[in-house]
Amino acid sequence: MIQGLIDKGVIRRIAAIVDHRKLGFAANVLFCGKVPRDRVVEAGEALARFGAVSHCYQRETIKDWPYNLYAMMHGKSMGEIQRVVNQFIEAEKIDSFELLPTEAELKKKPVRHRFN
Repeated sequence: MIQGLIDKGVIRRIAAIVDHRKLGFAANVLFCGKVPRDRVVEAGEALARFGAVSHCYQRETIKDWPYNLYAMMHGKSMGEIQRVVNQFIEAEKIDSFELLPTEAELKKKPVRHRFN
């Protein structure tokens, strides 16, 4: 039945949300890096290959905030994340970055649909 709905284009994707805390991932950080414009795609692709990275994207810079490469990183400890950051910034020669740890998860509710 599901395959038929996929074939008809009714269902485009099916996803699951995993509770990362129950898996032991207690540390979350948003990495913000300043990367030369001509290297941001290459650096972003390298960053996205790390297993600790769940989201990686480029943004335009704004006044007083020069960062254009962002990645959400998850680990079992801040030390684990810091090792990934160190490896990345050394390999890509990144000298300006910020790490913004998650303070609190404000909203995360499962999407619920009713099919009649």
